[in-house]
Amino acid sequence: LALAANRLASRGATLWWLGASGPEHEPGDYLCDVDAGSAERLATFGIAAPPWTEPLPDDAVAIAHPRIAVFAGPRTPYPWFAYYAMALARLGFDFELIDAAAIADGALARFDLLVLPGGHSVWGIDAAENIAGADAAVRDFLAGRGAAIGSGSGAFYLSAGRPGWTNAALGRPVYSHEYLRTGVGIVSLQLAPDSIGFGCPPTVEMPY
Repeated sequence: LALAANRLASRGATLWWLGASGPEHEPGDYLCDVDAGSAERLATFGIAAPPWTEPLPDDAVAIAHPRIAVFAGPRTPYPWFAYYAMALARLGFDFELIDAAAIADGALARFDLLVLPGGHSVWGIDAAENIAGADAAVRDFLAGRGAAIGSGSGAFYLSAGRPGWTNAALGRPVYSHEYLRTGVGIVSLQLAPDSIGFGCPPTVEMPY
């Protein structure tokens, strides 16, 4: 269902997500502004798309289709970026692979979300790919309306503690290569009461 909804959004369809039940819907249903042909195509995937004749529910959440960049430079080669590429494709999201040179050249202005896989140097993107200006561009992107997801060294890059890192996440490793150890600590993440937490527990324990 999420795959179909994301593909519709990528083609310009207006979408709303319904987080509460009602007389005509269940939590997690979508309202889609589509034509009869699209509704018939949804049916071929086993997704029922009956016409909606009621007013828009007050708790309907408008769905925006994010413009996603996946960092895939020489120091973040296959398979590091491929894990995210496969996950995004399976969820129906479009994305573009960009490297440090493109980031330094202002490419992030075209995106809403930057994905930072593991693999690149923990000291910063500029140092990893011998580029000037990529780290500053990422900081400007995050200081504006941009968001980022990082894992491995990509997550360390979003934290504090090194001159090349962004300091966006208020966490600091105890020592430089702490990520090489397993079970260094456990961080409790609290999910805000928003659509991203639908069906999830209020907190998640993550190994750090």
